[in-house]
Amino acid sequence: MIKINMHLLFKTAIAVVCILAVTNYITSSTLATNNSSNKSRSVNGWMPYWAQSKSFTSVINNPEVFNEMSPFWYDATSSGDLKPLKNSEEKQIITYAQNKKLTLTPLISNEFNSGLISTIVNDPALMQNHIQNIVNRVTSKNYTGIDLDYENVLPVDQDAFTIFVQKLANALHQKNKVLFVTLAPKTKATEHPGQDYKAIGEVADKVRIMAYDYSWATSSPGPIAPVEWVNNVLSYSTSVINPKKIELGIPDYGYDWSGSKGKGINYLQAINNATLYRANVTEDPKSGPHYTYSDKNVNHTVWFENEASIKSLLDLVNKYNLNGISIWSLGGEDPTIYSAINEKFPSITNIALK
Repeated sequence: MIKINMHLLFKTAIAVVCILAVTNYITSSTLATNNSSNKSRSVNGWMPYWAQSKSFTSVINNPEVFNEMSPFWYDATSSGDLKPLKNSEEKQIITYAQNKKLTLTPLISNEFNSGLISTIVNDPALMQNHIQNIVNRVTSKNYTGIDLDYENVLPVDQDAFTIFVQKLANALHQKNKVLFVTLAPKTKATEHPGQDYKAIGEVADKVRIMAYDYSWATSSPGPIAPVEWVNNVLSYSTSVINPKKIELGIPDYGYDWSGSKGKGINYLQAINNATLYRANVTEDPKSGPHYTYSDKNVNHTVWFENEASIKSLLDLVNKYNLNGISIWSLGGEDPTIYSAINEKFPSITNIALK
């Protein structure tokens, strides 16, 4: 039989425990250093320039949630330049992102102008100038990359737009920068034909799918992001794009319709109006809460999002094993959505300990 030295065994066990503890501490510290958020999925906040201060406060108040920020900072111009918007290039936001090691991808928009994008992508010299201006701005400001939100691309411009995205991705990657592309929601290839999901998904580092506005300002009143429809959007998108590249656009807003037009409102405004007019809110986790009220003999219908409805969308993120979410937009959201995100997307360290 082998004679066991109990004293030596005890000392060895203690040493092993100490090594494991130190290793665990180093690993946890590294994760915390590499990113202020250790979520199992990425969480981005779109930050509109008109509510930038409130949006930034949402990020600061929830450091365990966010690992990405995309402030609305630029518009494209017909000359291929980048037009800075109000509150753009806010030094406080840039410094915060760098100190917390957050992914900072400011958003550049075409303001829904189809003709603008058509002009740029069909002129090789203008396209190259636009690409160079984007790369120069990203590198000079030391952003992580850019979030390209060019909407209403004409069907005839699909190929030209795809080439533009490919060239922009290559130019950014040469500088070790990333390209995120924000896309309109599709349930089949023929919808929004100006954007080729498959081709864009192959070259972009991430795609952010705006799976909301199922009902919109000039439509009939209805849900913003019903689960059944969002599920159909993800069923199609994941069939042509790697799910690990997809961030689901999560709405936290609503509309107040009267007559034939709806007014955009955030969660806090929806709740305050319900209280003011003593409206009975119908809770509907699959379609979103809603209610009606009358003001000066004018009938109103309100649909919006809250923690319960957003939880249903987070379940879809887990169902399709997506990269994460992008929240549109920060600044007036239901504050309890962050507990829902923490619940549905546990931290990496907590998962490892299970």
